[in-house]
Amino acid sequence: ELACHLLYRGDVQPCEVYAPIAVMKKHLGFVDWSPLGLQHTLSAAVPGGDLPALTRACAAFSQTTAVTEAFRRVSSQYRLLYEKRAFVHWLVGEGIESGELGQNRDNLDALCDAYRDLAGMGDASEEAEADEE
Repeated sequence: ELACHLLYRGDVQPCEVYAPIAVMKKHLGFVDWSPLGLQHTLSAAVPGGDLPALTRACAAFSQTTAVTEAFRRVSSQYRLLYEKRAFVHWLVGEGIESGELGQNRDNLDALCDAYRDLAGMGDASEEAEADEE
């Protein structure tokens, strides 16, 4: 995991939140360079919001390197479509320049590489910790 934020709504007491968070921090293994790997927010109600009143609810927002595989698949499919020039005429007709499509492909590849590097860094830090023990 890179980072996670838990948003609790409703009748939730702080003492009910701290124990599960401690367990999650212990077992999930957040990256070292993120000082606040896991955060939480307690909210009884959203002022002026249109959300229905709930007894209890929790939403988790997480950033993880697990999306690397999804990015890789999208990049692969995008590359195939771009090589066949499929739908390029439609995109150009919508106002996108042909050169931007190549840049988008490169940006997607760079994003995949960045997440792959982060995933590799996590593995290396876990191996270093195992060596220290």
